[in-house]
Amino acid sequence: RSRSRRHKLLPAHPASPARAPTRKVLAPVLVDHDQAWVAEFLGRLHQTVPILVHVLSVQPRYNGHVRAYVSARLIQEAQQEDAKRKIAPLCQALCRCGIPHHINVLEGPTAEQIARYAQVQRCEHIVIGPHTNPWSAQRILGSISHQVAQLMSLAGRPCEVI
Repeated sequence: RSRSRRHKLLPAHPASPARAPTRKVLAPVLVDHDQAWVAEFLGRLHQTVPILVHVLSVQPRYNGHVRAYVSARLIQEAQQEDAKRKIAPLCQALCRCGIPHHINVLEGPTAEQIARYAQVQRCEHIVIGPHTNPWSAQRILGSISHQVAQLMSLAGRPCEVI
């Protein structure tokens, strides 16, 4: 079961005939990925075209053994706190650049949740960013970027994964 929490939406770009339509961009916050690079990339993109960024944190689903001893409320609170800590630097950078954004927290398999969220929100781009650790387990077992691109393609909604 996925849960999402929305952050206050900052004012969007005013609609005018001279401006391009606002593009939806998904920015999942992942361990071992360079969030400073993501923020810089989104800042440059925002200078060329209006964007709305969906910042996403995907939390792991705890197995039945954990859930047998820990209440669902306590697990949800821990996941929300972990997500808030991880996404804070990116959200602060987006605020400094004046980029409107939503914050969402989901639970489940990372690549699947990112692809599903991008499909539902009709995001045109998914900005994951480069690895900070070239030998991380994700890199050896298959990158999240590659998995997300495959899932989007299989769903018939190919999307640029950066």
